[in-house]
Amino acid sequence: MSVCGIGETTLVGLVCGIGEIGEILIDGNNLRRAAFQLDCVMGRVHDAQCVMSFHVPRIEFQIYLLLAAHVAAEVVRALDFIELACGGAFARLFPVGLTDRGGEFSDAEGIERSAADPGRRRCSIYYCDPMASHQKGSCEKNHVEFRKVVPKGTSMDALTADDMATITSHVNSYPRPSLGGMAPIDLALAILPRSLFEELGIGRVEPGEVVMTPRLLGLDRRGGATG
Repeated sequence: MSVCGIGETTLVGLVCGIGEIGEILIDGNNLRRAAFQLDCVMGRVHDAQCVMSFHVPRIEFQIYLLLAAHVAAEVVRALDFIELACGGAFARLFPVGLTDRGGEFSDAEGIERSAADPGRRRCSIYYCDPMASHQKGSCEKNHVEFRKVVPKGTSMDALTADDMATITSHVNSYPRPSLGGMAPIDLALAILPRSLFEELGIGRVEPGEVVMTPRLLGLDRRGGATG
């Protein structure tokens, strides 16, 4: 993949290289790793709601937040929530983000602007090449985990914020061979602010109690959610 041109004063860069250990971004003469990746998971065609995924590749930790609409303002609102929940640590923990060119991610200034201090930047956001969402492959791969609980064809309008907390807790609580047998939430609890977990309403689930099927949310019993 060739190096992408980035203006010296442009706040938003472009992805132009992927390393074996994670997505590596080339910004001028600097190499930067994406600390988080963003994507949206859609439901049915006429659904108002959708789900934003905030993925932390290094520890395979995933946050799911429900968006009231598939629009840029809702993405910024969700990131504001995560930033404030981090209690001032967001810029240190998540200085660089990576996403695709979907319209919901088009407000680069809003994504980068701090909610706690609007005169400062909370992060720098980079975009995949056109039609190349695979460049944020670890985020895309984690959609498989979400779909185990919320299959394609499920109405996102039937989901709630509590559902997001439940899915987030379970998806992150089973051990991964790639993490040396640890679960993502074990690593997240060690390095991320406890306030983030409290605000999201998520916590560790014992491995033997993790449920990765639609039974977790009882979607089969909700009118209009599936089918």
